[in-house]
Amino acid sequence: MKITFNDGRELQIQQVTEQTDGALLIKTISAHEDQLKTLFSDQTTTKRMSVSERDADTVVYENYTKLDAIVMEKNEMLEGCILEMSETVYQ
Repeated sequence: MKITFNDGRELQIQQVTEQTDGALLIKTISAHEDQLKTLFSDQTTTKRMSVSERDADTVVYENYTKLDAIVMEKNEMLEGCILEMSETVYQ
């Protein structure tokens, strides 16, 4: 599964979930925290994000331009990150 950003950059991800409070959770294990913070803090980059998986339809998320949190997860096998983004409704 991959996410393609507004500027054309791509990132391999494991999962995207829309929460009941409107937040978007993005789970990845392919990037470091600093790299993710830089990428997801850029409002122009995250203004439009397309998520696609093999032959499945592409899902587009727009206006999730506010990075709320990066949570590091560690277990015996891997280290991953979960990012929480919120939608900018009015500007």
